[in-house]
Amino acid sequence: MGHWLDDTAQGLAEGRFSRRQVLGRGGGVAAGALLASMAAPIRGLGAAMSGGTQCSDGHVCPVGKRCCGKSCCKADAVCCNGLCCSAGQVCCSGACCLKRDCRNGYCRCKTDSDCGPDQACCDGNCCAPNQECCGGNTCCLPTQCVNNECKCTADGDCSTPNQAGICCYLTCCSPDELCCIHGGSGDCCDRETEACCGAGCYDIETHECCGGRTGTMICDKATHHCCGRDCCDPATQTCCNNKICCSRSAPSQSCCGDACCDDARETCCGHKTCCKNARETCCGGESCCDKETEKCCGKHCYDPSNAICCKNTTLCSTDQQCCGTNCYDPKTQVCCANTTTCPQGQKCCGTQCYDPTKQGCCADKPYDREKQRCCGNKKLCAKDETCCGEACCKPGEKCANGRCTKGCGNQGPCPSGQVCCDTGKSAKCCSKGQMCCGTGTSATCCKPEDCVNGTCKSDCCSALGPTWMCCGPGSPCPGCCSRSGGGDCCSDAPVCAGVPCGGFGAPGTCS
Repeated sequence: MGHWLDDTAQGLAEGRFSRRQVLGRGGGVAAGALLASMAAPIRGLGAAMSGGTQCSDGHVCPVGKRCCGKSCCKADAVCCNGLCCSAGQVCCSGACCLKRDCRNGYCRCKTDSDCGPDQACCDGNCCAPNQECCGGNTCCLPTQCVNNECKCTADGDCSTPNQAGICCYLTCCSPDELCCIHGGSGDCCDRETEACCGAGCYDIETHECCGGRTGTMICDKATHHCCGRDCCDPATQTCCNNKICCSRSAPSQSCCGDACCDDARETCCGHKTCCKNARETCCGGESCCDKETEKCCGKHCYDPSNAICCKNTTLCSTDQQCCGTNCYDPKTQVCCANTTTCPQGQKCCGTQCYDPTKQGCCADKPYDREKQRCCGNKKLCAKDETCCGEACCKPGEKCANGRCTKGCGNQGPCPSGQVCCDTGKSAKCCSKGQMCCGTGTSATCCKPEDCVNGTCKSDCCSALGPTWMCCGPGSPCPGCCSRSGGGDCCSDAPVCAGVPCGGFGAPGTCS
């Protein structure tokens, strides 16, 4: 039966059988079944016989139309997802609409009927079933519609079935818009013709944003220009320091750094601030001080009734005093060398402070008295060292004529109670009760009371007169006498009869 039906259907399609022949061959029931199953081939046969087009689903489109899903469209119409678009319409993501209404690949709706079930048409866009048209222009959830404005928290809050959205700081923007955020607010700008200026939009052809994207001032290029973050009118204003606009018309102003000074009543102070001519004076190029109640202290103003100025630099309260450029309280502090302030209980050592209970002061430097000693207020020596003029003698050394030595010349240390007198060329131990008088080559031993200005005066030569002096043991003629200021020690020739200086004998001749 199946084979017969196939053959019969093919015969009908090719024109080999007529309908009467089919009925005669198959009988009533078989013919009825065959005709029902062969409806499409018969229609196809009819379409072929009439010049129409058979579509893929079996229906036939008449001459002059073409298949479009289950529809037949005019030959010049656009087939769009089974729909025939009207003249002037385009296929926009499976829907027909005018080209101008096809935005971002989706058709803008006209009424709710253009959208699906439970969807609202909102300013040309179909909202999702769970959204509402907020303010008549934006789709969002009912909970996000506040005062007719959609407040989004994520891009998904702004998306609709037709297009994705952008959440621009609580404001929903479409994908072809630019999100501008600044200072806790956002705005949607046209990407092609606008740019961001803070949270606002401006036309890039006719306007400019002062201060870049973080600026907030928008200038009309035809009449104004940017001055930093401000907008100046070049006909009446001057841009100062690229920050502020100053007036050129009455009352005229002059630039003063980042300020504008009134030419009639103010003076620029140090290119920083404007001082009132009538009652202010400029201090240090920075501050404007009241002429009647204030004075200048460098670049600061102060009231002399409650402050003092130290060296035109530092301001101190009236219960303080100046210590150079520092302030100090004389009740609790000490000023050292007009430079340093020390707390109560400490003393000054030059420009430094020291604790007199633990420290000493030597040559204007504090030192630890448990570890050091001061020699002649000039030299600091270790505690186990002894002072020797400006030298420090270590343990085992003795001080001889301002020098530290372990002996006295070529001999050993002097006996107890005697001192070594070293001239640099020779050395001897002075007798008990004597001292080494003088320094260097003129040093000699005598009693302390006879040492006057580094010279021993009581000797045998003094009997010859006040102009005579004894030639010391380091001279070519030790024991001889010579006039002071004379030649060498052997001129004038008197001697003390071989008796060392300090005794007296008959004069003799130097040999």
